[in-house]
Amino acid sequence: MTRTPYADGSALIITAQGCFPCKKTKEAFEKAGMSYHERALESLTEEEYDEYIKSNNFGSAPVVFTLDDAWSGLQPGKLKALKG
Repeated sequence: MTRTPYADGSALIITAQGCFPCKKTKEAFEKAGMSYHERALESLTEEEYDEYIKSNNFGSAPVVFTLDDAWSGLQPGKLKALKG
């Protein structure tokens, strides 16, 4: 599983245009006071897509990578557990 690529420990949230679950995920990170970097799915290179999406068998947005976890889609349980 790929981990967040950011040395400061910030999460990576890969979003799709007009994605309601993406919006809710970002709101949950903000509410928890957790930093993240957002990347648009459309901006990923083929290599990044293979590394972040395809190799992990993720099929829905958002795709989230933290220091110790990764998931795709809206995951209310994981979002409730976020701690800043």
